[in-house]
Amino acid sequence: MEATKADIAKILTIISAAWPQFEPSAEKVNLWHEMLRDIPKQVLAVAVKRLIAERSFPPSISDIRKEASYLLDPDKQTPAEAWGVVQNAIRKYGFYRAVEGVSSLPPRIKKVVNCIGWTNLCTSDNISVLRGQFMKMYEQIQEEEAKERLMPKQLRREALTGSQLKMIGGSVDEAQVD
Repeated sequence: MEATKADIAKILTIISAAWPQFEPSAEKVNLWHEMLRDIPKQVLAVAVKRLIAERSFPPSISDIRKEASYLLDPDKQTPAEAWGVVQNAIRKYGFYRAVEGVSSLPPRIKKVVNCIGWTNLCTSDNISVLRGQFMKMYEQIQEEEAKERLMPKQLRREALTGSQLKMIGGSVDEAQVD
């Protein structure tokens, strides 16, 4: 369930209790609601409490979105752990059961495996180079997905609309942006 303005007001009150110099206001409630409303209220509460436990200064909207993004990440594996998943799938399915092997993988790992190729993973003579390439690609995809989760859904829609305009030959009027 999305966070309501009342939920955001409670979050700001909690932040204010932890850091008395932080003063909630109607403007803050409106802005924070606009920027955080797409995050489930339970996740927001946990994210703020974690930041209170870890920080000596009040969190920003960005800090809270980053913490919530981490909490909402369905696949928190490190690149090394992801490589282990691939190795296990190769042992289980082998070269000849590629479709099953790739299908058994989590989405993020599957993206990297599809880029490298199941055949290459199964037949490479230089597995240490392939492991390094896999881990680098996995990290890049992980970072890109994290960036995507940081942007509020409404802003993602607006960004998509802007890029669609450029694709069809339209332009964004500078006066409208300001």
